Amino acid sequence: NLRRELHNLAQILPGCWQINRVEVQFVSGEEKPAPSLATGSRQAEAEVAVDIYQFLQYESTQQWQDAAALIGGAFLEGIVLNDNLEFESWLLGEQERWRQLSEFVLNQLINLYNQQAQYQEALRYARQLLQIMPWHEEVHCHVMLLLAKTGQRAAALKQFEDCRQILVAELGIEPMPATVALYERIQAAREQPVHHNLPANTTEFVGREREQKQLQKLLAHPQRRLITIVGLGGMGKTRLALSVAKTQINAFLEGVCFVPLAALEAADQLSTTMATTLDFVLQGQYSPETELLNYLRDKELLLVLDNFEHLLTEDKNGAAAAFLTKILSSAAGIKILATSRERLKVQGEWIVNLGGLAYPRKTTAVNPTSYSAVQLFMRSVQRVRPHYGLARDETAVLDAAETAVVSRICQLVDGSPLALELAAAWANILPSKEILSEIQKSLDFLKTDAPHVPPRQRSIRAVFDATWRRLNEQERDLFAKLSIFQGGVTRTAVLEITGATLQTLSAIVNKACLKFDVDINRYSTFR
Repeated sequence: NLRRELHNLAQILPGCWQINRVEVQFVSGEEKPAPSLATGSRQAEAEVAVDIYQFLQYESTQQWQDAAALIGGAFLEGIVLNDNLEFESWLLGEQERWRQLSEFVLNQLINLYNQQAQYQEALRYARQLLQIMPWHEEVHCHVMLLLAKTGQRAAALKQFEDCRQILVAELGIEPMPATVALYERIQAAREQPVHHNLPANTTEFVGREREQKQLQKLLAHPQRRLITIVGLGGMGKTRLALSVAKTQINAFLEGVCFVPLAALEAADQLSTTMATTLDFVLQGQYSPETELLNYLRDKELLLVLDNFEHLLTEDKNGAAAAFLTKILSSAAGIKILATSRERLKVQGEWIVNLGGLAYPRKTTAVNPTSYSAVQLFMRSVQRVRPHYGLARDETAVLDAAETAVVSRICQLVDGSPLALELAAAWANILPSKEILSEIQKSLDFLKTDAPHVPPRQRSIRAVFDATWRRLNEQERDLFAKLSIFQGGVTRTAVLEITGATLQTLSAIVNKACLKFDVDINRYSTFR
């Protein structure tokens, strides 16, 4: 009877009940600390784990993974009180409330891992969500898309069939047109290899771990559709873009397309160049721009547009940037990763500024080989002197004298990857100390006649000249005057001493000639 059962409960959980003639209440929350399991220490025997209280605690503190681990079947699943409509109504309401909370927690995890491009983890929680919402078509679509993004396209197609069977059996309806369209896109993509034309690396990619993670996170976000890597020439923008693009091949149903723009001379060449690179044959019925927009409309594709600044220099009407806006507006599945020496100034553009590689600020650095600038210099030297900087066990090592020399080289070129590679190229005939001496005399020493290097990057002088040509008269005047400042300068000092306007200051920042450190509120030039 009830009296006996209440007595048994009190024995099992002493001190956890408030009982009177009207009601029986389990004490928790503010009245008493929520019960928990003992972990590594003795606890009062009344302290037990109650999953719903733990779940609420985890949810309120945004411990989504811990909360998700507690999600199982329906609330009080299998509990039935015959002929008790009041209990049944209460139970249905509570089951729906807990289902909605579970859905919220799992969606938080799915979105989080999607934004971090960790699609396997996102898939794990999407499948868990599907277990509690098997009739929810949108969740099936999430699972299909994540399966496709993790290279499991056959499984994605099977997921559609599972979805269809459930909808027909449970609700008597067919999948929505959007779900069918997703199925057809995955099916079409499965019938041909994932497209990409990314060139293979000829040398090892060094450093940029933080920037790679930043770019991957931006690309995974559904609302970040135009990302521009901005930096001076020789900073490694193209290499970084290619490295990140290779991680995105399966993230887009139609893959990734690399479009080099350095050879283009006018903005009206952009659409035809993109069409050619995409292997899309223009029919001539409409303008190349219109035909390309129609082709891209239903595609899910990452476009990597390299060296976009070439189109900005001569494009006074902004036609090239405007075309990107048209692509993003008409083709919801397209994302663009651009590299440029200046910002594109397109609505919705996200900027990743790229400076030099990390290098030791002191020539007496304790662990110089941990800096990516030093690593790049060493590996570049090793291409002509294989044993440079290597101990007998092949680990990287520099003695104190060499550390001072290499650190100083990195400082003088501000960690510029191109400058470091140009410096290292002299290692076949000069020791590092003499390379440093030549750099200190003139940066014109940093040049090469190697045919595989584009003319615009065969010397630091060529990089500087290209930057100078992109500046107007006011910008050149300000850039020249900024050379008098050592260690950076505040905005107030720049404007008062140089007489420049805020617009001109902004322009040379946008063209990567000046960097702004928000933490110290100072501007400084790239060396």
